[in-house]
Amino acid sequence: MFFVNNGVMMQEMVFSGLTGFVPDSNGLDHIENAAVGGVYLRLDPAAVITKSPYIKECSAFSSGGVGAIIDGGLNNDANNAGSMVFHTYTQIHDGGVGFWVRRNGRAEIVSCFTYYCDFGYATSGGGFIRALNGNHSYGRFGAVS
Repeated sequence: MFFVNNGVMMQEMVFSGLTGFVPDSNGLDHIENAAVGGVYLRLDPAAVITKSPYIKECSAFSSGGVGAIIDGGLNNDANNAGSMVFHTYTQIHDGGVGFWVRRNGRAEIVSCFTYYCDFGYATSGGGFIRALNGNHSYGRFGAVS
């Protein structure tokens, strides 16, 4: 839905309606093998990001959507921080994903909650999450690395 860029702040928005996440049937806990679609927030692959985008007081609702992918491997630019900051981003994605941080990306996730997701908080390929005061409820995996 949105490619976020350097220093962007999104506040008090509600996202809904995206679908497309399908876990890999051979290894349900391996997010890298899943079919990914319906992503609400991603880093802009064409941008050099030196100041993390900041998502504050937002909510997302879907069946099979993905709340955010923070991909640190979008380009080989040393200035690309590959990071995002989230504060009070509540997500309800039946069979989807809350946060996925991959390829050395970084995320600060504060007071964020995921419900009914196949993956609430996931990292792969060296992704790093610093999370405070949040949780994952009623889904398949709360935190996977």
